[in-house]
Amino acid sequence: MSLASITLATANRKLTRDPRARPVSVTRAAQRSCPRSCPFLNSGCYAESGPAGIHSSRLNRVADTARASSRDIARQEARAIATQWPIDGRPLRLHEVGDARTVTAARILARAVAARQASGAGLAWSYTHAYDVVRRREWGSVSVLASVETAAQARAARRAGYAPAMVAQTAADGIRKLAAAGIQGIPCPAESGAAPDCASCGLCMRADRLRELRRGIIFTPHGSGARRVRDKV
Repeated sequence: MSLASITLATANRKLTRDPRARPVSVTRAAQRSCPRSCPFLNSGCYAESGPAGIHSSRLNRVADTARASSRDIARQEARAIATQWPIDGRPLRLHEVGDARTVTAARILARAVAARQASGAGLAWSYTHAYDVVRRREWGSVSVLASVETAAQARAARRAGYAPAMVAQTAADGIRKLAAAGIQGIPCPAESGAAPDCASCGLCMRADRLRELRRGIIFTPHGSGARRVRDKV
């Protein structure tokens, strides 16, 4: 029974355009791990279509049949991290699909990441819509940004200890909204062309530093669900 999975070297070209020189591992978790408040759940989430959607559907079927809890899912994801994430310094994109919607789930994952990093694994980063329930400190060494869509949410995310990652219609729209929250917006370098990929950029792997500098990252809708996401933001 698989509620979560790990890919040791992703072929996702946004994450890395050179899997040999800059390998990136990714985990995926059933969407029962996501907070019901996520506006993109079953409504444009990039992980619900394309190649990622195949993985998501498989995990979701198992989780729904088992009525798995967020803790059940986190435990399986943590086990994959603790036993399979290579200890050669490569980064981990936690939750190519999924989230940790409870403090317990976040702590389970944080412990697994920290233990693996102590053995030589690289940086780990992720995004969460559960910032209003799970404070930044619960994630430990995982670099986590809060997924937000409004200036008010960006302010709330900062109060919970996070730097924001805003999904906006356009980069200019995101810059305007974050500025209203007193935050400098940076369009995702891997989307804007300022960096070839996430592995080269690394900004989201330094979320706490972004928060200190009052900065946030801006993403724009992409993929087959882009229209539905634009309708939400």
